[in-house]
Amino acid sequence: MSILAECPLCHRKITVKKKTCKCGGNMDKMKRSQKVKFWIDYRLPDGKQKREAVSGEGLNPYSIEDARKAHSKRVVQKAENRILDIKQDTRMTFNELAEWYLNLERVKVLSSFWRVELALKKFNSEFGDFIVSQIKPADLENYQMKRKKEGRADATVDQETGAAKTMIIKGFDNGLISGDTLRVFKAVKKLLKGNSNARDRVLSPNEFEGLLSHASLHLKPILAMGYYTGMREGEILNLTWDKVDLGNRAIKLEAGDTKDHEARTIPICDNLLNILKEETRVIRKAGEANHVFLYKGKPIRDLPGWPLQNPPPVATSKSPT
Repeated sequence: MSILAECPLCHRKITVKKKTCKCGGNMDKMKRSQKVKFWIDYRLPDGKQKREAVSGEGLNPYSIEDARKAHSKRVVQKAENRILDIKQDTRMTFNELAEWYLNLERVKVLSSFWRVELALKKFNSEFGDFIVSQIKPADLENYQMKRKKEGRADATVDQETGAAKTMIIKGFDNGLISGDTLRVFKAVKKLLKGNSNARDRVLSPNEFEGLLSHASLHLKPILAMGYYTGMREGEILNLTWDKVDLGNRAIKLEAGDTKDHEARTIPICDNLLNILKEETRVIRKAGEANHVFLYKGKPIRDLPGWPLQNPPPVATSKSPT
């Protein structure tokens, strides 16, 4: 077991005895300025190497004296064979937890994986080096307010904290996270209340037909999906065929697929069923594809201007002569 010092310039972790880092940083000078963070390095009973930042109540991660205290505590725990009694979230950072979570096969196959990864990256820009068990409701609430002051919408902030909460729940289910940490995330409320961001404007059947008549060919099935199901843009563009059950006429979205992180089952009406069957024929002609909606054989990532601010004029039908 040993104590390591993290160079604040290059973040390389080296033995505390070294006076100069390979990058040229003067470690002694930076230690006196309390810019050097200390870590403990030790081996678990299963032989795996474990490295954790100095942390805990009353411990300063930038103090060599506190680093020695934390080191001594681990030495005693190891001698008494109690090293595995420590809850993992008391020595795991959010960066480490996110690395574990994003490498889960079940998570990697989510159609919204890129969005989850982005949300966690933003969350960890604030909390990445935090020990998971040390986070408090006030920390999450302060994060919410900070993001709002930066001009982020309530829905965006909820998406970031929601992704972190989903990660915490998965960690709890796998024995990595304690109930105390889970309660912290469950205690913090969403900024967005219910469907407060829902649009009041509803297109009439005639208006929808007018919209379709002005839409590009590849946009028509996407607009139909939105009109008949009420799904959001991201949910539609990220929809993959494994979520579509044509036999039972249902679209099954998992919690990770939705903006509000709640699973939903959406019925497929007759008109939409015919459109989706047509899409499968197009895909069979174009080759294998997992996404439902494609443009030039590739998934559509964005629809500028969604939803339309100014719908086109309503199409009128001519009276038969």
